[in-house]
Amino acid sequence: MSVTENVDVALVAPRYLAGGGDPTWITAALHRACDWSAQSNWLVPRVLLTSPDRNAVLHLGPDPDGPWWVLQHAPVGEQRAWSVSFGARTPVEIIAGLTDALTGPATAQASAPDPYEPLRQAGWREGHDDEGLTSPDGLAHVEHFTHGPTDCWFARTAVSEDPEGLIWRAYLSG
Repeated sequence: MSVTENVDVALVAPRYLAGGGDPTWITAALHRACDWSAQSNWLVPRVLLTSPDRNAVLHLGPDPDGPWWVLQHAPVGEQRAWSVSFGARTPVEIIAGLTDALTGPATAQASAPDPYEPLRQAGWREGHDDEGLTSPDGLAHVEHFTHGPTDCWFARTAVSEDPEGLIWRAYLSG
């Protein structure tokens, strides 16, 4: 008799420094386990997956000047359209966390949880100018930006403030 066990192994800590990883962690799971349809053209190095309800589209493609991962979701009922984009070196574990939440069973909540709370519990502190939160090592930063109709989230990991020091970044529309 064989016993299957899920083992959570982090080969790089903290995970936001893990690098891009294998994109099939995301694409294969969405396609095979969650029935997202794939559009492929073997002559073009990109992946385009569409959710079964046709409300979400994931685009993965090499773009030297822009994000490699873009997930767009159409408006549904009271929920407005939203999108998220990730740079090429964003760890697939982070992107998979988002797609897992998107494809998992919906849970009813009385109110939205504070998205900063898990970071605070992990030792993240107020960022520069009291904007967002910064990781204990100072390399990663998450910020919620609101101004008028603008409501978005930014996350970035960098070894310095210099543009050359950027490792990866993500943008999430409100």
